[in-house]
Amino acid sequence: MGNPLIDYPDHEDGCNKDYVELTANGVFRDVDYDSFSTPCQVFTDEGTYLKDGNTLTVTYDGDDIDVVNILILSETELKIQNSDGEVVVFTRQ
Repeated sequence: MGNPLIDYPDHEDGCNKDYVELTANGVFRDVDYDSFSTPCQVFTDEGTYLKDGNTLTVTYDGDDIDVVNILILSETELKIQNSDGEVVVFTRQ
């Protein structure tokens, strides 16, 4: 049995606009659209990331929040495996 393969898991129904951005200068942005008070209101969390070989470490407020293994990194796709063994695919649109 292989590892589960899932697309970006954080979309809210009706607001499939969420995305993750990794900039060339090491900034990580998690842009999330939620409908807490208004439909598809945008919320952005920002931190930093460090790529070391096939490991990606994302940091918010000085705390490492996630260390993942990079399986594929190309101009159009980032495929990672998290500590739970799940494989998550991000694609550029």
